[in-house]
Amino acid sequence: MCVAMYCNVGHVLSETQIRTSWSNNPDGAGFAYVDSNGTPQTFRTMQLAEFLSAYRVATDRNASRSDFVVHFRLATHGKTNVDNVHPFHMDGQTLVAHNGILPTPTLGDGRSDTATFVQDYLPKLGATWFDVPEMWELVSEYCVGSKLIILTTNPDAQRGAYIVNESDGHWSDDGGIWFSNSTYCDARPAKGMRYTLPFDAWTETPTVSALARCEMCTENAVVTDRITTTDVCYACGTCQECGGDVDSDAYPCTCDTLRQSVHTLTHDQWESVSF
Repeated sequence: MCVAMYCNVGHVLSETQIRTSWSNNPDGAGFAYVDSNGTPQTFRTMQLAEFLSAYRVATDRNASRSDFVVHFRLATHGKTNVDNVHPFHMDGQTLVAHNGILPTPTLGDGRSDTATFVQDYLPKLGATWFDVPEMWELVSEYCVGSKLIILTTNPDAQRGAYIVNESDGHWSDDGGIWFSNSTYCDARPAKGMRYTLPFDAWTETPTVSALARCEMCTENAVVTDRITTTDVCYACGTCQECGGDVDSDAYPCTCDTLRQSVHTLTHDQWESVSF
C-alpha cells in the first residue's frame, strides 16, 4: 500500500516520522524536489540510512524554497528493487508518486503497477493533463482508492504540484504536510502486517486485539475495507469471504478484489478512451 507525503515549502518530515514510515513500508523510499536551477530531482534507495542522509542534505539546501514529495514503498506488484521505488518520471519535467493499488496490468518486465502507469499510460494524456478537467476526472476515476502526488516544473502548468484524490488522505495540523495514510504515525499495525489499515481503523492507541480474527492466519487483524466493503485480514491479505488474496495474481480474491472491483473505471474502459 505504501505511504506518500507532500511537503509544502518550509516543512520537513521528522526523523521519527521517517523511521516509522520505513518500519511500516520497508521496501524502498524516495523523494523529489526542484533544485536551484529549476530542475526536478529525485533520490531513491533501498536503505534507510541512505535515505536519512540524503533527505537531510536535500532539505537543508532546498526545503526553504521547494516543495518535497516523499514516498515509502510496501511492495505489492513488481520486483522489490530500486527501479520500483517512487517517485517516477512521467517526463523530464513531471514526477509522480502513488499510494494504493491500480488496475493497470503488469507486463512481466518486473515493473510495478505504478511504474507501468506513470511511464506508459499518463504520457498519453499530454504533458499537462492535470490542468484539463476531463483528463483529471479520468485519472481520478481510474485511481479510485488510490492517491497520486504530482510535482512539475512544466512552464505551461497552472501549478507546481497536484494531489489526485486528496480527500482520501489528510493534512498535518499546521497544514504543511499532506499524508496519504497514517502509517507514518507512532501508532502502527501489528507486527507482521503487510497492508495499510484503512484510516477509519486508526485511533490514537489502536489495539489489534479489538479487530476480528482471521480464519486463515488466526491473527486478530480483520477489518471491513472501507473501499471494497469486504472483510480483509491486514496481516495475511486474505479476503474472508472467498479465501483469496486481495493482492495476488496466482490466488486472487474472486468476489470483490481491489484489482477487479474497486475501480469505477476498469482497465478495459481506460483502453477504450481516445486520447
